[in-house]
Amino acid sequence: MKRNVFVAALALAFGLALSAQDQGAGLRKAIFADDSSRISALISSKAAVNSTTAEGVTPLMIAAGLGKTAVVKSLIAAGAPVDVQTTKDKLTALFFAADFENLDAARALAEAGASVKATDVNGYSAIDYAIIGHVGLDGTMQNRNTERGKAVILFLNSKGAKPKKDEKGLGVDVGNALGNLMAIGSQADLKELLDKAKAEQPR
Repeated sequence: MKRNVFVAALALAFGLALSAQDQGAGLRKAIFADDSSRISALISSKAAVNSTTAEGVTPLMIAAGLGKTAVVKSLIAAGAPVDVQTTKDKLTALFFAADFENLDAARALAEAGASVKATDVNGYSAIDYAIIGHVGLDGTMQNRNTERGKAVILFLNSKGAKPKKDEKGLGVDVGNALGNLMAIGSQADLKELLDKAKAEQPR
């Protein structure tokens, strides 16, 4: 009898784990699809707000990368940790907001206590990700929205973020987001991470 109860308890626990996993995948899919009612339903039931993809990408990172500030705030209110990192590259949600030029999402994360000094596996912080891609080797802006990029850089700088100097000691003029910060070949491709996260979700 005791054995049967124990087996039943294990089955129930395993079922709940699968349910949480499925709900986490559903939440991530809803964020990609911009399905506000589904997002609200899953967040209000606290369904796997801390779930991750195989790469360690959380719903908060996805929302920050896509610039869905209202979702970012809802996830934070539901208890999503702001400084959890991806598995390989050690990126936080703030990296996604910075790299994709989402100022409001970056501000919401910072106000919730996200560290602007957190670094990835190579020692670069969110402000470096905001700068790289905007600043080329010739000091000119690259193929992004200049004003949005500058706004994110200046905001992070106002919160105490400082860009890392490259191996040759070249700095960056944070004041106007121009300079000679060298290209970083080992920088994580955040778009690729989001694409992988999207591909993982059920159809």
